[in-house]
Amino acid sequence: MSLAARAVRNRRETRNWAGGDPGWGGYPGDNWWGINPWLFDPNRIPNNGALGFTTAGVNVLQSTALRVAIVYACVSLLADTVSQLPIDVYQRMRNGEKRLVQNTPQIIDQPGMWLTQMEWVQQQMVALLLRGNAFNLVSARDEDGYPTQLISINPDLVSVRRRPGDGRTIYTVNGELVDDYDMQHIRAFMIPGWPLGLSPVDSFSQTIGLGIASERFASRYFADNATPSSVLETAADITDETAREIQKRWIQSHGGARYPAVLGGGLQFKPISITPEESQFLQTQSFNNLQIARIFRIPPHMIGEVDRTTSWGKGIEEQSRMFYQLSLVPWLKRLEDKMTSWLPPNMYVRFNPEGLLRADTSERYAAYLQARQGGWLNVDEIREKEDLPPIEDGSGAVYLQPLNYGPLGSVTAPETPFPPQAPQPAPSNVPASGLPGQKKPASGNAADAEDSDDA
Repeated sequence: MSLAARAVRNRRETRNWAGGDPGWGGYPGDNWWGINPWLFDPNRIPNNGALGFTTAGVNVLQSTALRVAIVYACVSLLADTVSQLPIDVYQRMRNGEKRLVQNTPQIIDQPGMWLTQMEWVQQQMVALLLRGNAFNLVSARDEDGYPTQLISINPDLVSVRRRPGDGRTIYTVNGELVDDYDMQHIRAFMIPGWPLGLSPVDSFSQTIGLGIASERFASRYFADNATPSSVLETAADITDETAREIQKRWIQSHGGARYPAVLGGGLQFKPISITPEESQFLQTQSFNNLQIARIFRIPPHMIGEVDRTTSWGKGIEEQSRMFYQLSLVPWLKRLEDKMTSWLPPNMYVRFNPEGLLRADTSERYAAYLQARQGGWLNVDEIREKEDLPPIEDGSGAVYLQPLNYGPLGSVTAPETPFPPQAPQPAPSNVPASGLPGQKKPASGNAADAEDSDDA
């Protein structure tokens, strides 16, 4: 018995909803006939295509939807982009500050058993994008009750319903009852009062089915070659036997060869050529590609539709920012909220989109210069963003403070670089009375007045 089966069975045997019969009807693993009634459970998540064939005559399943190039492109683009983003864990301090946790908890580093962090996130995104729901069973907890290991569950094996009375969510995995305390359920777009997220493939099966039908029709069209490549026509009346004989001789003499044809009996050769534009294959597929891209909120230029202008921004940086804000943020928020619930209340999870939104070299350096001069980044912090070590002597940890940015009086003027000069003594060759031709100033006393009169 697998670990997941043992975990489900043990929880079912040790915990009951009402101390006995749950009151809403159980789902035994098997019955006297050997048939698993879970297969006929109306509350089970319906498989894509369970509602029947679309108007185009196609049954859209999860496997058939991924065979459409545009669906695979949209799903893989979102799943790969989200799964490659680093995941940071922050801790809220008592003073209101947040601090990056250096030792990331195991449940964040490797959430899924036997899976890396990137593989687990990728699986959750694929399940959400195709089925609208992602399920994980808690297989291990620490001494405080927080999850430490998860097992990803295929949505096709899960049944979800609301219990009458208290509205509690009831989960069964392959017919086995699972405590909602141990089921980690991530939902996509939701309808109020509905316990499940909407499946994009089911909700837009007609649009995806049109893409499947158009590709199948194009394949049969070119494989069967239903349209003749040319016509041999004549104004004379000929029998069916004569027509077949003329066709046979034409194929024998000109099939696979480009020899000049010699026609007689009033026969005329007319080639028939139908381009893909005339049969509207390309227009139909291009329109369908845009419709599916709108479903997943993917800009056209990211799926190869570059023959038209885009309103997602002018440059690559602006288009990437719009893609992040409009397409990725809702999915990131769903994953962040669920992963935060696995941690203590003072810790939370955030995806780091810095690598995705990173500008080119000149724009980054201009932004670093502005941050350095503004005083909100030091040299070591800038070097860290460029994956460089800090300066060894510690000088890179100094912040600059522009003098004209601080409040008046908060920044003192720097000291004068040169001390004030002492007054220089008068030259020794200059007489005491002053320079030649200079009048001696009056001192204001009587002796000076008598000397002046004698002079």
